Amino acid sequence: MEERFSVLLLRTVLVGCLLGISATVYFLFGLAGYVHSFWVNTSVVAALAFGALFFFAKFFTIPGHTNWLGRFLWAATLILIVTQIALGLLPPTSRDELTHHLAIPKLYANAGRIIEVPIAPYAYYPMLLDMLYTPWVYWGYDFVPKLIHALFAALTGLLLFAYLGRRLNTVYGLLGLFLYLSMPVIARLSHWGYIDLGITFYTTASLLCLLAWREQRNRLFWLSCAGASLGFALATKPNGLLAALVIGMLFLLVIVRQPRRRCAETSSEIGLFLGLMLLTFVPWVVKNWLQSGNPFFPLLNSWFLSNTGATSATPSFGGVGILRKRHWLYDESLAQILALPLRIFFSGQDDHPQFFDGVLTPVLIVFLPWAFRGKWLEEKKLLAAFAAIFLFYALFLVDMRIRYILSIVPPLIILAVYGVFNIYLNIKRPIYLFVVVLAVGVWQCTYTWHYFREARPIGFLSGAETRGAYLDRAPIRRRRSRGSRSCVSVRGFSLQLGENPGRRCELVHISFAPGLRVGETGTNRLYSGGCGRSCLHP
Repeated sequence: MEERFSVLLLRTVLVGCLLGISATVYFLFGLAGYVHSFWVNTSVVAALAFGALFFFAKFFTIPGHTNWLGRFLWAATLILIVTQIALGLLPPTSRDELTHHLAIPKLYANAGRIIEVPIAPYAYYPMLLDMLYTPWVYWGYDFVPKLIHALFAALTGLLLFAYLGRRLNTVYGLLGLFLYLSMPVIARLSHWGYIDLGITFYTTASLLCLLAWREQRNRLFWLSCAGASLGFALATKPNGLLAALVIGMLFLLVIVRQPRRRCAETSSEIGLFLGLMLLTFVPWVVKNWLQSGNPFFPLLNSWFLSNTGATSATPSFGGVGILRKRHWLYDESLAQILALPLRIFFSGQDDHPQFFDGVLTPVLIVFLPWAFRGKWLEEKKLLAAFAAIFLFYALFLVDMRIRYILSIVPPLIILAVYGVFNIYLNIKRPIYLFVVVLAVGVWQCTYTWHYFREARPIGFLSGAETRGAYLDRAPIRRRRSRGSRSCVSVRGFSLQLGENPGRRCELVHISFAPGLRVGETGTNRLYSGGCGRSCLHP
């Protein structure tokens, strides 16, 4: 049984690497001007189709290898997946979809190549997943990126299933899969065309491969997958730098632990890990260096002399300490600020920056006291260390958003399942444990039901409601914070890309509705694109 789950874990990681390679190849061909190429776009479709078929092929074989409790968890997970697919078929309405993850690929698609967008600093970020979105935006299927994002959530759940199934059994693997997909922030992001679930997958894949290599030091294939996956995490989002720092620390810790190897072997292991990590990340660094003079632009501007005029579109509190920042913005007391590491699990709220703009649940930490018992204690400590260090650094490096710390969710779910397992071994009446876990699952699923009820997708999916009618009533998601403005129309949107002296705004109107087109940039102009609704900044 252990071998079966090890193979599943490895194959899931390889599927993720295939998607990463496909996106990287598309990026390189896009720089060369082949964004409209049939074969380049079709290669992305083929990789995505293979990834989706792989997941469903493995998922639908699970019921035959478990008991009634496992089949119950499997059925609950299936309902979640079907619900997320239904929500993923709706037109995009969240802010970052419309102003970044679909907007920049739309500019690429209209230009026929990957171009520099100097008025949008975030266009210089690594955009691995956005490369998978670009063909669909080019063809006009703007909802598909939401399904691609959900695919990475499903593959991450499959990683957890394989790991926990290997360590415990199929039922606990399904419990980990269910807890992950039903986590409110995961359920919410699974029907948005963002990139956070992609970096979570690659970070988790790298971490689990590193643990597998630690157990089998002679099998360098695990180390190769860990390095490549970490490189894809770096190529997905700037948060990947933090993931690379923490996983790099754990890698060095494994290297120096007993039994130590010869210097030549250790050097080759370090070279293999770093080489594959950099191989998948270097194209993005080189692109930024050639375009801006700063390989990490718009980050580390104090280290490099940038030759681009791109500036941030919103005020920044980056140079302000976390204590002063949260006191200024939210009038929080010292006790509230010091309790942040716990508050993120208990008081998260959607669309509310003070409460982290997302929801995690206490299930991630309430079972931790029971997790560190029994076998694999060193491995559990490494998982806990990753989550703790990542969270600690994130608290001080960025404004706290649940999306920014998603990488801690998979290792915490693994530890929570270990805790449930250890309680089960020592409890006299397991029915009580079953009731508690069931209550947690129902509680988490209520968030998915809330998202489904809010979106009301049946009318649109059945054809009774037109796209325009849906967009006219759909909730337009945006983050509200002091000192920032957003302007989003419904069938298209006007994107504020920068602000010049004299209250002049650079605008670009981008639309995904049939028959609408991308406008041009300008000053104090109104772009309606024929949609009947528009937005004008004074």
